[in-house]
Amino acid sequence: MGQILRGREPLTGKWISTNLTDADAIHGGEEKLKEAISKADKRHSPKAIFVFSSCVAGIIGENIDTIITNIQPDVSAKVIPVHCDGFRSKLWATGYDASFQGALNHLIKEPEEKQNDLVNIINPITFGRVDEVEVERLLGKIGVKANFIPNFSSVEDIGNASKAALTSSLCTTFSEYFAKELKERFDVPYTKKLMPIGLDNTDEWLREIAGFLGKESEIEEVIKEERKRIQPRVDELRKKLEGKTAFVSAGQSRAIGIPNLLADLGIGIAGITAYHYDEVIFESFANLEKRCGNFCANIANIQPFEQLNILNRERPDIYLGHIGETVWAAKQGIPTGMVFNLSQLFAGYNADRVP
Repeated sequence: MGQILRGREPLTGKWISTNLTDADAIHGGEEKLKEAISKADKRHSPKAIFVFSSCVAGIIGENIDTIITNIQPDVSAKVIPVHCDGFRSKLWATGYDASFQGALNHLIKEPEEKQNDLVNIINPITFGRVDEVEVERLLGKIGVKANFIPNFSSVEDIGNASKAALTSSLCTTFSEYFAKELKERFDVPYTKKLMPIGLDNTDEWLREIAGFLGKESEIEEVIKEERKRIQPRVDELRKKLEGKTAFVSAGQSRAIGIPNLLADLGIGIAGITAYHYDEVIFESFANLEKRCGNFCANIANIQPFEQLNILNRERPDIYLGHIGETVWAAKQGIPTGMVFNLSQLFAGYNADRVP
């Protein structure tokens, strides 16, 4: 579906497992990995093959780098090792960093020349195609092209990341490591603002991009034009929603972005659950407190019963949560909604798709 929405030929991701057994855990799975890589190359003729290490491979110390080096001359695809054994980190987002590390080491090279009108937008399935279209529309107004990576992009798109004038992100949780490495290795600067969700956040996200590109005056005109267009619709919704309260549960970047959008609509914040917390959202969390006042913060305890106790105490008018977790609030009689839906627009200003 993601390929179709981007005007590309439908493509099913190919995942091949080496199917390690207890005997392989003792004797090693080198031959199985070689066979899997060879078959993947012959069957599907890909440009790149990523080899992701599992917990079992990590525990037995399987040297996937050496195995890949030895088999690389025999396959056409570029074979890329990714060390993502689950026990290596207490933070699930580290898996994204490991994948980006593989791309940085093997797919991205020094550029022959820079493209001053190209901006990397890192979007690892955090937002859908409708959001990308909105970002393209806004950046296009100041003459900037978006290079969306890594999902639904080609090997060439990822390789072009070093040519960009700037890197920005739709979710800093997934992209901070990659953006920093692009800066250190290829001198591509990066923005630090969180998701462009809500009017104020979108303003600041665009201003930071424009500031790097020397397009401050152009973006102020865009913001002024967009605000004037959308404000009547926001005012209309605010009349219906002002005074209501919401509890938001999501990944850390979205847990900050959604409350800012709700504040635009006059909805108070009863509380926030963030799946984890790191320094990248410190400033934004502090700014949200200034804007929305005091609210309950529930950080990374992954204990549903505590969430239920909080909801019993706060009794919000609506609970906005991630895929599969709104059931707890629904059982308590609280209306629920989703904060992660790739078919709905979250980013930017475009009010045409507001329900």
